[in-house]
Amino acid sequence: MSILEANNKLPPSNIEVEIELLGSILFDSNVIYQVAESLPVEAFSANSHREIYKACVALYKQHQPVNTLSVTSYLADKKLLAQVGGQSMLSRLVGGCIYSDNATYLAELLTEKFVRRQLINLVPQIESQSFEQDKPLAWILENIEQQVLNVTQLRNAKTGRSYWQAIDDVAFERLCKDLDEVEAIENAAQRDWLMKKLAKKWKFSNKKELLDFHAKWLDSRSKSKTYTAKEYFEKHGLSEQEWLIPGFIPAESVIVLYADGGVGKTRLAFSLAKSAVTGGTFAYEGTEFDPMNTLLIETDQGPRITSKLLEMQELVDGEHCQRLHICDEWSVGEFGKLKAMLKQHQPKLVIIDSLTSISVDSLYSENEAEYARPLVRLRHLAKEFGCSFLIIHHSNANGDMRGSRAIRNTVDEVWKFTKTQTELETYNCLTIDKTRSRAPASYKFTYDDDVWGWKFKGRVEDSAIAPGAEAQSTRIMFQCIDYLKENGGIPYECSEIAHALGLNINSVRRDLKRAVAEGLVSSGRGQVNKRALVYYVGTRKARTELLSNITTDQLITTDQMADQIENAGLSILSAPTDQMIKVITDFENSNCEEKKFSGRCDQMITSTANPDTEPKLSDHTQVITSDTCDQLLYSVTIPDQDEPPADESQPTKPTLEDNVYYPGQKVEVLADGDFKGQVLRISSVTSNLCWLVRDNRKRGQHVKPIGPFAKHQIRKAQQVEEATSTTALDPVHHQLDITSASIVDLTKTPEFIEGHYYWSEQLQQRVKILRIDEQTAANFKKPVATVFRENDPPTQLALDDLRSCHDSPSSDLKPNEVVLCMTGYQDKKPVGAAGVVSHRDEQWVWVRVLVNEKFSEPKKFYAHRVVRAED
Repeated sequence: MSILEANNKLPPSNIEVEIELLGSILFDSNVIYQVAESLPVEAFSANSHREIYKACVALYKQHQPVNTLSVTSYLADKKLLAQVGGQSMLSRLVGGCIYSDNATYLAELLTEKFVRRQLINLVPQIESQSFEQDKPLAWILENIEQQVLNVTQLRNAKTGRSYWQAIDDVAFERLCKDLDEVEAIENAAQRDWLMKKLAKKWKFSNKKELLDFHAKWLDSRSKSKTYTAKEYFEKHGLSEQEWLIPGFIPAESVIVLYADGGVGKTRLAFSLAKSAVTGGTFAYEGTEFDPMNTLLIETDQGPRITSKLLEMQELVDGEHCQRLHICDEWSVGEFGKLKAMLKQHQPKLVIIDSLTSISVDSLYSENEAEYARPLVRLRHLAKEFGCSFLIIHHSNANGDMRGSRAIRNTVDEVWKFTKTQTELETYNCLTIDKTRSRAPASYKFTYDDDVWGWKFKGRVEDSAIAPGAEAQSTRIMFQCIDYLKENGGIPYECSEIAHALGLNINSVRRDLKRAVAEGLVSSGRGQVNKRALVYYVGTRKARTELLSNITTDQLITTDQMADQIENAGLSILSAPTDQMIKVITDFENSNCEEKKFSGRCDQMITSTANPDTEPKLSDHTQVITSDTCDQLLYSVTIPDQDEPPADESQPTKPTLEDNVYYPGQKVEVLADGDFKGQVLRISSVTSNLCWLVRDNRKRGQHVKPIGPFAKHQIRKAQQVEEATSTTALDPVHHQLDITSASIVDLTKTPEFIEGHYYWSEQLQQRVKILRIDEQTAANFKKPVATVFRENDPPTQLALDDLRSCHDSPSSDLKPNEVVLCMTGYQDKKPVGAAGVVSHRDEQWVWVRVLVNEKFSEPKKFYAHRVVRAED
């Protein structure tokens, strides 16, 4: 039989396949997305099928839903509905749809039939062209080659692969899908029979070879992806280990608990189950956790002993007993049944007793590596369903875990439970031998015969030191843990925690390291000081400056007083938009016309308060600011642009420049005394006082500063002739004057940011801010900062006491800039007001706040409480 005759015996197409594919498209619009780009219309043999498919493709390309109703409407509009068989035809297509999952396979099958028909049609054309003697042979060959290429180059538009490769891929996926369907069957006999049929259908030599293929396929399903170190840390760096039972059972993990027969491993598992369903604490006080659903797969001991254990551990009565579910028939081949139980009961903890009893139907011996394959499947299920598995196993004659080494290598944690007897007592020791979530450790458990269960008694090493040592060793640790829980997610250094709790820093450091080792606390590197270790509980938060997380839609325009903050009606200032930018531009071009600017600002304010019950802006006349403090000796007046110029004939007060003194500056002493007339160098400066040092001290010599002197008692050395100077400047010391290089610079207004250095007036030294405390209405008016002093423990200082150093972050706000000012806190959330910068001095930013459609007199704010409106 010739090839032509053989191809002519092929059916023109598979009508059943066409009907199933069209039905799948009409039943599930997602199917058309899989085939529309690659399946040619000509692949359908029946004209009615082509028209229906063309309608589906047209709707898909117009981004319209593809279903029976939309296709019916489309065909009716084109007057093709009757031609394809009417609406009843479309209904029959949907009725003939069995599965929509195999749409790609059906599309590939149709395309294969289409290509075969194309090849059949080529045969008579090639034969007729071969007899055309009047045309050159080269032309005939080129024409035939082009026609063949039009067929052979038909490929999947999405993958670019040949149809032969695509069919192999489809076959592979069908095999894997068949395996999943068979595995989901709960009837063991039916599942085993179908597995043997699959092995024969797909040409495997036996069932074991098929299962080996299935295991390899499961391992290869996850796609590999590479990251740079920075990308990987940004994706996973802030994720922390979650715990079902803190310090013992990590979430989404597989644990093997092994012991010799009769040691009590099953009763320990029941004690864990009781703790899981009741919640509370299992080990240390202070490590509370919520109750959770628990699934117990008990196939090792009989129902009589299991029922007795449930009765003795009080797991048959009460609300918590509804959270415990028990299955007494399951094997490693029934993962479909296990998935069904996980979906139904949604347990967080699954206890399997034991690995040996659930593996009785396994095709592998205990010493083969393949024996551990079910544990790999459990790891996948742990990730999929968000649960943890505790599997009980047995030890061998040497006291090690029985079976293949692959069991230990596969699981996340390995626990060993052994009897221990000393001269004083007998107890059982739980040794966490292998772990991926914490440090290995050993814990002491004592048996309570009244409840047939085990009680936690602390670490073995604590008990070995002295009686009662465990309670003493955990006291400081849980003080630290409680503090970190109260400030969940905020990282702290040891020195900060020690200062906050009034504890010895060495004890805090020791016990925090232990808490990290036991999985109760997380640790990492500091974000400011990269070399420092920080500790936290929960998901780690970034420690940034105070206003970094405050957006303009959180700031509000209000003039309420501090003592009315909790009862105030708030008006929300919308986020910066083009309208805000236009208002700012209008303000800059309006020579500070208050009415115009305030009116435009009011247009952006939307009130959420009840006008009948909430206070109005007009009810108050003040804006919350920080407490008053010492000002400059002379007040600073910056006139508005629209005020008339001052009368030059009248005497004027000294300006800011007349009173600016800074460290390292030479001044002459005017006050009566031993130093009158001498030229000294400024050591440090406050608002109106200066401390001085001699300029000729030796290199490295530390001299007590002279003073204090009021600013009217000194004057700048530039105003003194060179001859009046009685001291000579040591150029070497001037270059190495560390004091003058690291203290106050009056030209800067400090922005107080945690992790940066400032000068303390009280301590007369450079300090580093560890934490700023002003997150409530109560301490907003008198904020304090916890600071670190070199070679000294941390201490607390008033924020007013701090000034700029040479390396302190400083404000760059300019006069007449539109700003948003933090005016207080309500329920630990910042509130604020809009305004315009008036001027700055060495400590404050003075802002004229918008109140009742007018700008107030300048109010002082710390620079870290003021941000530009456009930001």
